[in-house]
Amino acid sequence: MIAQVFDTTGEPGEPTDEFRKFAEEAMAEGRKHDGVEASISLADPATGRTLVINVFRDRAAMDAFQAYSNAKIAEVEKLTPGVKVATPDVYTEVIALL
Repeated sequence: MIAQVFDTTGEPGEPTDEFRKFAEEAMAEGRKHDGVEASISLADPATGRTLVINVFRDRAAMDAFQAYSNAKIAEVEKLTPGVKVATPDVYTEVIALL
């Protein structure tokens, strides 16, 4: 398995209901793509830091997911002015997934 980790910092504060709904729907839809094994979104309201971790069966599945991911990133950046989602880090070994 392979994972990509997005680490983004925005304004501190609780995520809005609109953002929560967007994230839940985007991740549920993304999870339906072939080869997506898991996805999680974490937020720290005190710092404004958000982590999104996507785990894939293999690099081919991750590469196939990119068009969907890029579209959702564009939506996030529109929904949260001032936030620019950086290129994710890629971890080529997922040691354990429960």
